[in-house]
Amino acid sequence: MTSFIVSKSRWTKGKRALSRVAVVVVVVVIIVIVAGAGYFAISATRTSTTTSTSSSTSTSSTTSISTTSTSSSTISTTSSSSTTTSSSTTFSSTTTTTTSNTSAPSSLIIDDSAIPFDGLNTFPPTGNSPAWYYSAVYQPLVSYNLTAEFNQGSYQIVPVLASNYTISPDGTTITFNLRQNVKFSNGDPFNAYQVWGDLYAQWYTSGNYSGWWDAYPTFNMANVTFGPATAALENSSGVINPSAALLSVMENSSWPIYVTGPYQIIFRAMNSEDAYYALVGTGVGGVIAYLNDFQYVLEHGGQGSPAGANSYFVDNSVPGTGPYVVSGYQPNGYVEFSQNPTYWGDSLSAAQIAANPMLSPGQVKNIFVYYKPDDLSRYVDLTTGTAQISEIASEYLSSVQSQSNKYTLAIAPKWSTMMPMIGFNVNVFPTNITDFRQAIVHAINYTDFVQSVFLGHAIETVGPEFPAFPQYYDLGNFTPYNYNMTLAEQYLAEAKLPSSVPATTLYVFSGCLTCETAADIVQAGFQALGLPSNIVVETTSNMGSMFLNPYPTQYNDSLSYGPYMEFFVGQFAYLPYMVTPVDSWANMMGDTSVGGNIAAYYNPTVQACITSFFNGSSTSNVLSICTQAQRQIYDQAPYITFNTYLYAVIGTYAYNSAIVKSAYYDPDWTGYTDIPLLNTIVLTS
Repeated sequence: MTSFIVSKSRWTKGKRALSRVAVVVVVVVIIVIVAGAGYFAISATRTSTTTSTSSSTSTSSTTSISTTSTSSSTISTTSSSSTTTSSSTTFSSTTTTTTSNTSAPSSLIIDDSAIPFDGLNTFPPTGNSPAWYYSAVYQPLVSYNLTAEFNQGSYQIVPVLASNYTISPDGTTITFNLRQNVKFSNGDPFNAYQVWGDLYAQWYTSGNYSGWWDAYPTFNMANVTFGPATAALENSSGVINPSAALLSVMENSSWPIYVTGPYQIIFRAMNSEDAYYALVGTGVGGVIAYLNDFQYVLEHGGQGSPAGANSYFVDNSVPGTGPYVVSGYQPNGYVEFSQNPTYWGDSLSAAQIAANPMLSPGQVKNIFVYYKPDDLSRYVDLTTGTAQISEIASEYLSSVQSQSNKYTLAIAPKWSTMMPMIGFNVNVFPTNITDFRQAIVHAINYTDFVQSVFLGHAIETVGPEFPAFPQYYDLGNFTPYNYNMTLAEQYLAEAKLPSSVPATTLYVFSGCLTCETAADIVQAGFQALGLPSNIVVETTSNMGSMFLNPYPTQYNDSLSYGPYMEFFVGQFAYLPYMVTPVDSWANMMGDTSVGGNIAAYYNPTVQACITSFFNGSSTSNVLSICTQAQRQIYDQAPYITFNTYLYAVIGTYAYNSAIVKSAYYDPDWTGYTDIPLLNTIVLTS
């Protein structure tokens, strides 16, 4: 289920290392697990449900997730009215009128520490991260209601390119009715045929991988025969107005995704649990976060083959439906975005845009996003006025924060699901000894750690669950590990270590000074206990290849790496692929992990908890089983976890407050989009 991304998706900053097409052997189990979380969502929607944004003033039924209630974190279908909420915080919405191209400021410059790893190409099934293009150039069928999510912690799924959607009475089938009269920036029409072609091309280029839908085996692809013959039909007739032969393939209802006309496309999931993931998979973290002009793709060499996507699109942008177009590009340098003069959303009213900021045409004519990997360069650019928005590393945060009259830090709400963590190798002496690990977790000065690493914008948590899901968080009411040297020494004595023990390696990322600071604080705990340790600085590439692996590989590697503590507090951090309470359990703690179990940890009691999410257990039974698992995890201490509110984990974005008022970020907390959503940037005047 999780794609552990050498990316800001799942693992922030590295750009989708493990793709949606990787690790077939373990994915199926994980996805079913995660689908279990969806059971709570869809089981409440056994009647046909319609979601629409056709009127900004009407009450509309939306699929939502409540994360603010202490009694429930389940996904439900609720009726809610569209409202506009104003706030002074950096993630808030303000009532924004549609800005014409003639009145918008001429340009805005953003510095980022990473660049999309595949250039302009949004077509490979592995995705392209960081997703600078999301919501600006490309749009999804649906998204989360940004205002409700960031201001209230309520996850409401609302249409974007869909005008509305319905869920069948049995909860397995989603019918998307698409907006009409929408065009791509080159004038090609957007319709269901374009979407169909885009989706099956992604499945085809994934090598017909069953988990092509963000590593979820959401759809039964057994009857799908998409291949060279179908591609030939597409090339022969095009997909805007398909030939009779191609249309018969598109309308084949034995395939899980099919069309019934130019503006209706149907998704049939394998079960009602998977239907929820089919729905959210159409959004930011999903497989069709980018909806391309597939006709343009066909006219420029096609999507590619299972051996690889068409490299033409690395340097040539495919048209999208969004409010911006790519107007300039320098590989490993920058991307220039200019307002789309034919954007379909220009006709939307201010009330409609306020109700769904994702549809905004944006306020700035031209936005330049520069790749600046050097932390000092980004800080200098902001403070000299070269950049108006810049990612600021934690070593410079205090300086920026002290100039609050000039700059505003982007701080995520408390219900974000960004989880930095430290993992022990639980399979090699002496870190395989529970009392040894307990000694270390009580020898760390957490107050110093949180202040030095996160500038206070984080809390230590009781893993593996995110505090955003209170119903499943900290089952048993434990307290986070506390700094207590007396207790640490007691645990160390109980470990009964020999007179000589190997040094524990503390791995950190190169170029991350704050990561080294974190390691220094932990090493001080080792020294206080008289234990040997070494800080080893590794490249991002090496760290990804060493620790972002599926459980079987990670376990085997752990046997050869020796005792280690892995610091995923800097370049990488654990982030959910989709907003679901089972995510972190399945991928930090299970033998079915596709890349998040850096401790290579397994315990049958914990695995039983993971299994309970998908085997039809009642909520009360899941909570009972997982409470036992929580005790096991807390006592065995394979991880130390945190919850941070900094968008870059050990840093965040800062705005020149004389120019920029606010912006929204990745609504899935996946890090899939790292910079602000460009068209949601609100200016001060």
